[in-house]
Amino acid sequence: MICRNCGREVSQNVYAPHCSGCGLEVRECNCEPFNIGLRECAYYENTRRATWGRRTDLLTSTSGRNTTSPVGFLVRVPLGTHFAMFYENAEHARNLQLWYIMHGLLRNEDCILASSESPQKTRAFLINHNFNVDYFEKELRLLHIRQVRDPRGHRDGVEQGTREELETMLSGISHPVRIVAAAVSEIITEDQCMFNLNDESSAHNAFLGDVEENSPLSIWKDFNGSMMCHYAIGENSARYYRDWKKKCTSHHDVALYVPRDGRVRFARPFKSTRN
Repeated sequence: MICRNCGREVSQNVYAPHCSGCGLEVRECNCEPFNIGLRECAYYENTRRATWGRRTDLLTSTSGRNTTSPVGFLVRVPLGTHFAMFYENAEHARNLQLWYIMHGLLRNEDCILASSESPQKTRAFLINHNFNVDYFEKELRLLHIRQVRDPRGHRDGVEQGTREELETMLSGISHPVRIVAAAVSEIITEDQCMFNLNDESSAHNAFLGDVEENSPLSIWKDFNGSMMCHYAIGENSARYYRDWKKKCTSHHDVALYVPRDGRVRFARPFKSTRN
């Protein structure tokens, strides 16, 4: 493929948003077939297929009366949005996390993947899903892979643990930024549910501006970015667990639900509560 702008060969890596010849962004480059805009062009289509093949159900699934696709929401998440994804299908949930991150990278936004897993394991997962990790992490410096710990285990208490983990996660970050974060891999016990509800309630209040100046969560006030929390849903019929799912959903601007069949839908549609 030859660039019409510079006459040189274009990179065939569908995750590289620049022409390898002239260095222009895909949205500016005249390279065939990149000249009709990101949303409609073959680059966009090829990017989707490179990750999910022909799984068009992820792109077309909607929820009843909702006119906006949950997947469409993940493409353009409003700044300051604190949202969650609850899932029974882990594979589809990870695909949706990648979809959310990928569209941040395509818009030159910093993107953070923060979890209890080692960075090496996260990188291996991304590479296995056709992400050009070196390009986005080392060359563009937009992708940031962080390992975070449960702040409850900090020797100086939860507040100090939270402060240090947030500082580590957000160090060297520009804005706007997209974050996929989970300090705790799963929520099962009643104590875990209670701690998580308190954590999510405090974080969401901070996103809404209700936070003390010296709180480690004050960083979420007027936050120039968005954050996805994600939780695997187990087969727990206990009342405390059902209550946790309901209350945790309410502590987010938006909640997505991914059932076993993988057809994502809104559990809590987006409604802006900000001025």
